[in-house]
Amino acid sequence: MIKRAGIDEARKRTGIDEARRRAMVVSRVFGSPDGQEALKIMAQLFGGSCYAKGDPYHTAYLEGARDVLLYIQQCTSLTSKEV
Repeated sequence: MIKRAGIDEARKRTGIDEARRRAMVVSRVFGSPDGQEALKIMAQLFGGSCYAKGDPYHTAYLEGARDVLLYIQQCTSLTSKEV
């Protein structure tokens, strides 16, 4: 049972390492001047209300786009110590 716990712990670390690597890549890309401009455009397009009256599918689409925008904004706001 001890070996299994070690494997689970290694998997958790790997998952955390992968999440950090992804956040660093996103931060590098969107931290550049062009990336910041692209992020502003995305915020204008997808940063508002997600509700599409009478169309739950479009509402879900808009919510997904907004979720991606929030993820990128979160990654770019992290400091190197937080990543």
